[in-house]
Amino acid sequence: MAALGKGAIFLILFFLWCAYVVLGIFVFAATEGNVVHNSQERRERQNMTGLKAETMEKHNMTEAEFETLAKKIREVANSHEDYQDERRWNYIDSFWFVVVLLTTIGYGDFYPVTVIGKVVCGLYAVFGIPITILLLRFIGQQMLRGERALITAIERSCLKRNGPPCHLNEKCFVFGCLYLLILVLGGAGASMVTEEGWSYGGSIYFYVITFTTVGFGDMYPQKGRHVTIPFIFLGLTAISNILHAAAAWALVRRVTAGSDESEETTKLTESTEKGTEV
Repeated sequence: MAALGKGAIFLILFFLWCAYVVLGIFVFAATEGNVVHNSQERRERQNMTGLKAETMEKHNMTEAEFETLAKKIREVANSHEDYQDERRWNYIDSFWFVVVLLTTIGYGDFYPVTVIGKVVCGLYAVFGIPITILLLRFIGQQMLRGERALITAIERSCLKRNGPPCHLNEKCFVFGCLYLLILVLGGAGASMVTEEGWSYGGSIYFYVITFTTVGFGDMYPQKGRHVTIPFIFLGLTAISNILHAAAAWALVRRVTAGSDESEETTKLTESTEKGTEV
């Protein structure tokens, strides 16, 4: 019954989260889909000062000549229909935005610009982020239970050890860290396959920043979102698993320390009583 109850809880959280994601996809596609977005515009503005100075110096241009050239480039870009379409939100972009929002990574490559989009985004995050946390927390707990069962089975079958394994939570913690390391290295390799143009070291940096939900925004996938999204969920559940193992480890140590202290107090009390009787 307990297992059935946990399974029911997982299904409820999972389907609730999926329904919430689908709702977000349609809502943000409707509120932001008709607005022209440029995910690079902010970075282009930040880099424009340096680019302007470099171009003027290299081609011996005056400021007026540079402004004329920049104006012509903007006119050509804005009149190009394909360029306009590339900057609009579609359902895939909305799905990517919802995942990044609910996991609190926030790369900054997509963000609402309309007033209604910003209001909806705030309300959506307030309810959606707790649901995501609950789902990740539950999965992390179940992963820890599975690791305990796996380690116990390995020690009994391979090492012929009877009884509960010693330092079980510590072993689960190490196992979880190794699993997270494999995800980081595997995700970095997958980024190389999707031709994001990153080095392997840069890809490792990206996944470390992603799994810790820092999301600076200096690197984000453009061609391989379909690969990144599964790794995001696997990495976050691995982090949840490690945190639960660390918490169980600390709790056991605290309880053990409390038991030892209680035994010492009992012995001291008994010795004191014996001395008083003498």
